[in-house]
Amino acid sequence: MNKLIRRAQEHNPDAFAELMRMHDRDMYRMARSILQNDADIADAIQDTILACYEHLSELRNPAYFKSWLLRILINNCNDLLRTSRKTVPLETQSEEGYTDAALERRTPGIYL
Repeated sequence: MNKLIRRAQEHNPDAFAELMRMHDRDMYRMARSILQNDADIADAIQDTILACYEHLSELRNPAYFKSWLLRILINNCNDLLRTSRKTVPLETQSEEGYTDAALERRTPGIYL
């Protein structure tokens, strides 16, 4: 395993692809435990693979590869959760708007 990680750190695409295949189920299970939407899970895993590829040379100890990989994935999942909470779909907003009674309760003394 350490030899495979070292080869991937030397930018060997086959070694990197093999590493990702070895950990794809672990990544999916971890992302699925945090996210509910399959599209978000795929985005988080894709972002993780890209970040891993770009920063693999920064990994000091190959023995910690899996922990490092899953930590990147968890951070990406949490980022997706944070951004999705800020977004409110238009379908969830009330289409009726304010009724006259609701408006009067909010602004006493002002009548339209």
